[in-house]
Amino acid sequence: MSSVNAETGLKGRRSSLLSLRRRPDLIYFALAIFDILTISAALLLNHVVTTGFEDSVRISRQWSIHLGKLLELQSLAQQVDAPGNDVFFSRDVAGERARLDQAVSHFNASSNGLVADLTGDVEQEAPPWLLEAISSSQALMRTIINQTDGILAEMAHDRVDEAGRGMAKMDQTYGRMR
Repeated sequence: MSSVNAETGLKGRRSSLLSLRRRPDLIYFALAIFDILTISAALLLNHVVTTGFEDSVRISRQWSIHLGKLLELQSLAQQVDAPGNDVFFSRDVAGERARLDQAVSHFNASSNGLVADLTGDVEQEAPPWLLEAISSSQALMRTIINQTDGILAEMAHDRVDEAGRGMAKMDQTYGRMR
């Protein structure tokens, strides 16, 4: 019986091979399915890569905006530092105080806005060292403001030597800012 089963099994295989030879459309159909699967896989891979690239560009754009705000903050820090130096040339204590108050207001608004942007960005967390550097700059800026107030007070009383010493301390503090 086993030989009969073997013979019918061989005949079945032969007949299926013959039917494939007689039906080449099945081979073409299988190749078409393979082509469609290959194209679909390529399109999926292209979509994944393109989406990743778009996300990278968006994050890069956000960080370039943050960098622009950091550069603006540096410029505002220079403006806060300037009245303590410029008062020696202008001798206009009231005018330099007004410039200081305006520069401090702009610096604080920009600094607080930058921190809010960095901590509010859900997609990309700000590195802790950057937030620490901004916090350190804010603390140094408060010291510079106090030193500038002292310089302006000394200049208001025409104590130029004491104001000069205060200016040297203020410039040293400004030099420690990153």
